[in-house]
Amino acid sequence: MSNEPTPGAAAPPPPPPNKTLDPARSLDRGPLVLLGRVLGSLGTVALLSTILTYVLTRELGWMIYGKLIFGGVSLLIYLVTSKDELGRFFGARSTAYSAASWVKILAFLLVMTGVSYITATQSKEYDLTPNQIYSISDQTQKVVKALEVDVEILGFYRPEEPDRALLESLIGRYRELSPRVTLTMINPEKEPDLAKKWEITESGARIVVRAGEREAKVKTFGEEGLTNALVKVGQTNPKRIVFLIGHGEADTLSQAAEGFQSAVTAIQDEGYIVEVLSLLDKNAMPEGIGLMIIANPKTPLLPTEIEVLHGYLLRGGHLMVLLEPGQDGGLKNFLSDWRIGLAEDVVLDASSTAKAFGFGPEMPIVQNLEDHPITKDLKAAVAFPSARSITAQTGAIEGVTAKPVVKASAQSWGETNYQAGGTAVLETEDLAGPVGLMAAATKKPKVMASESSQSRLVVAGDHEFANNRFLGVLGNRDLFLNAINWLAQEEGKISIRPRQRGASRLLMTEGQANFVKFFSIDIVPMVLLAVGVAVWHVRRRK
Repeated sequence: MSNEPTPGAAAPPPPPPNKTLDPARSLDRGPLVLLGRVLGSLGTVALLSTILTYVLTRELGWMIYGKLIFGGVSLLIYLVTSKDELGRFFGARSTAYSAASWVKILAFLLVMTGVSYITATQSKEYDLTPNQIYSISDQTQKVVKALEVDVEILGFYRPEEPDRALLESLIGRYRELSPRVTLTMINPEKEPDLAKKWEITESGARIVVRAGEREAKVKTFGEEGLTNALVKVGQTNPKRIVFLIGHGEADTLSQAAEGFQSAVTAIQDEGYIVEVLSLLDKNAMPEGIGLMIIANPKTPLLPTEIEVLHGYLLRGGHLMVLLEPGQDGGLKNFLSDWRIGLAEDVVLDASSTAKAFGFGPEMPIVQNLEDHPITKDLKAAVAFPSARSITAQTGAIEGVTAKPVVKASAQSWGETNYQAGGTAVLETEDLAGPVGLMAAATKKPKVMASESSQSRLVVAGDHEFANNRFLGVLGNRDLFLNAINWLAQEEGKISIRPRQRGASRLLMTEGQANFVKFFSIDIVPMVLLAVGVAVWHVRRRK
């Protein structure tokens, strides 16, 4: 039988191609070659990323040497296992496309290296904590920027002590504000003579702030203590603030809850000199008084004393009066002449704010303060325990301007029958809210004093907000000190003081920090990049 095809019939299909692979192509898919490709990708990324590692660690340590060794061995294995592939690769048209891909990878690595270098050399921090606890406070910024003398800070710490690193970090922020601040670290074990000179002990103050011949020791580590020391050594002519005595006023030396020792310390930390003064034997205010404070006099002042205060204010003096319900120290008519009115009542506040803080209606909690330089930038609420109402009104002295500083909420009122046992509800004879708790009055003096340009008076219907028990509550401390600074015409000091730093920090040595940066910023992204390149390299050859 003939095997020739019938004329006109369809041609049989061609035989199937021979599926036997070329030995080189077979080797191209072997496990050894695949391993070589993976190692080649990992090694390339490891070698190129050593630049990033050096930028982060700033030292030629085991991290860099390890990456160089790993990268070199990996590339050598790749060259040995893929020599046939490399020959075909460089002779193929796809070489140009592969080169373009590698150029993109190199460009990406260069960009990452550049970004890492910028972040490592340009010091810029962002404080994202809720209370901005790691940011320099408004007060510190004003104090440091206003320095007119060079200030040196001496820190007596051993290199391994955690507070040494914290101090260096904090002073670094100060130096960003002013080059006048310098820091010198002293190891007390290696330089015992200096430690003895400054009387440095393990349990005592270990930071000394000095400017010329003035010096101050910091007993409590932190921004607040350092800033207070800067204020003390940076001022050349501190003003004198005196507390009136002789009428049962708040005790400035008492550490009891009702005492004013904390208030005195806070005023001194602002850079003032604090003294006590009696007017019982004086017919005029002594010279050089920057401010007088009358804190809750329990017995009335004598007419001669009130006359001294009146003349002091007319000449451009500054006076703060802190009273209580039922006690006015005989100053009601005097204050009325200066357009400050006192009502015989107790301020109650039925708003939910006091309840939220765990207080009753007899302690108004004020969140929205009046527009006044004293309350500028003060966002924290303030608390006034058992206060009487204070109003700004018309007065007998021409040219006096009175303004409210703090008012209770619209749900507050001045209860006139509260002390007599009446019900705590708003009645027709009561003063409807919002009720004033603090007011300020000003007047340009007829006789210009050398240290003053304006008479200033602040009156609060409560003195307890500034005593030892309540000074640290909410924003009371800032309100009290801002009023002091405004009265003393030191408006530059009106600010928000450093916040309490309740958060914790993780303290590490330089080697530990480099180790963390090495893994988090270097190894992790580089491994991800290398695995991606390896997967692309392997799949491209299939």
